[in-house]
Amino acid sequence: MSHPDREGATSGRASSSSRLSKAPLPTLPQSDSSKPSTSSPAPNLSLQSRRALPVPKSFPPLVSPIHPSIPNITPSNTRRTTYRIHLKTLDLNKRTDRQQIFEVTFRDLDAPIIRLTKTRTGCYAVTDDATTIDRLTSNEATEAFEKINLIPIEPPDIRAKRTVYVRQMDPDIMKDSADIIGTFIILVNERLKGIKVIEIKDYTHIMKIVTPNTETAERILRKGFNLSYTKISPQQCELEKCTH
Repeated sequence: MSHPDREGATSGRASSSSRLSKAPLPTLPQSDSSKPSTSSPAPNLSLQSRRALPVPKSFPPLVSPIHPSIPNITPSNTRRTTYRIHLKTLDLNKRTDRQQIFEVTFRDLDAPIIRLTKTRTGCYAVTDDATTIDRLTSNEATEAFEKINLIPIEPPDIRAKRTVYVRQMDPDIMKDSADIIGTFIILVNERLKGIKVIEIKDYTHIMKIVTPNTETAERILRKGFNLSYTKISPQQCELEKCTH
């Protein structure tokens, strides 16, 4: 059995809820995006706001100073020195294949070259390392090139870098022959193997030393050497000047 008061309260709540559902919801005022905003932007933008910022469609490309069509390239301020050695043909009736030269220099001599330039009497081998020239003019290289009808000709500038003049020599030391002086230098200095002393006529205080490679010549210029219980200082040594 239902109570009349409870039925009335229930019907009253139902009628009120139906009225609320039928009532229109209030609308919030919307801002007109076409009008410019007069308020200053907030100093700290949220992540969602930063994502909504306009992004340019493209950025100006980084143009290379070397060539306008090459982007994103920075030129080097240093330019490496190149060296070349003449590989002369022994028998002009027999031409050597270029591939053979690359194989000998790279595989047999461990002296890779950059390129070959053809000449009437052979070719020039070009490299950017002075030690490669040392390998190409060694006795081992001469034997390897002779097998393919070539002989290496040492360039004048490289020959000058291997030749050291020693000045202000003691007169007592210079009384010995060039061969004896060279033998003493090799015996006392372990890292000066393969040098050759050349006597300069009419000069008793200067001698000329030809080294097997540029590395040995540079070592003499840096540290000097010992000879007959005396010290030859680097200040007494200088490289030969190439006048070619």
